Amino acid sequence: MATHTAQYPENLIANPSTILQEAIQEDYNRELEWLWIADVVPNNLEREYCLRRALYISPQNHKIRHALTVLLKRRFQKKQQNKVTWRFLKWFIASEID
Repeated sequence: MATHTAQYPENLIANPSTILQEAIQEDYNRELEWLWIADVVPNNLEREYCLRRALYISPQNHKIRHALTVLLKRRFQKKQQNKVTWRFLKWFIASEID
């Protein structure tokens, strides 16, 4: 499994949990580490960040892409400001890794 060595974009979470702060400081570069952290962070915003890091490392991983899509879909459904189509979500995820 090949990994990227490029720096991931800056964390934009205002008050990250201790575990996320530590993970960012350690600058993990393995998708399994970010998936584990995604499972233990206290909220969906941090979970989304971890899944994006894992997807950045392994952009062809369809399971990570699906998990992120589900998480984003739930976020958009909760806001109920706009009806977001499945096609838009798929485009959004694809554009994030290009």
